[in-house]
Amino acid sequence: AREIESLGGIPLIVKGSAFNSGSTASVAFDIDDAVKRCLDYLKQNGKSNILFYGLNENTETDKFKKDAFIENARKTGVNGSIRFCNGTIHSEAKNFVSGEFGRGLYDAILCANDTAALSLLYAGITEKAKVPEDLFLIGMGNSYIGKHCSIPLTTVDFDYKLLGKYAVKTGAFIKRENGFTCVKTLLPCPIIVRDSTANA
Repeated sequence: AREIESLGGIPLIVKGSAFNSGSTASVAFDIDDAVKRCLDYLKQNGKSNILFYGLNENTETDKFKKDAFIENARKTGVNGSIRFCNGTIHSEAKNFVSGEFGRGLYDAILCANDTAALSLLYAGITEKAKVPEDLFLIGMGNSYIGKHCSIPLTTVDFDYKLLGKYAVKTGAFIKRENGFTCVKTLLPCPIIVRDSTANA
């Protein structure tokens, strides 16, 4: 990217979260809006003590998700907490379910990805709270296993086909403009509501 910039061109970055560089074209998922939508959805359903669970503090995308959660929790007026996963996701889930979760601090858990949400289900969270009656659980990523697990996960959909399509269109546009046009595209990430938040 720096070499292209040094030649006067506009590099194209395709990634999961926004890329903040003034002279770089990018196509990314609108993570900030996705987190806001999740918090709005939870608040509309009477949930106000929300944990953002399963973040990896060593990835740029999860740092972006964390910042979006903090800002949007403040704007939405919900009590937001964050729990990183620094060990293996399964051992972290077991420790969380057997420890902190038992104190009844949360009525909703937004997970950084579907794997984190699934790890909570398989660590026995449903033995301590009824999902969705007592606890709403939301993942991110719209994974196949999240759709077909014992309690299908409500999730944020990241449409990678659409991301690729816009990357190709953006690249073609930049090429037509001889590399001197900076385009930033943020793609929407809809919430897919399933059993983990849908009260019967």
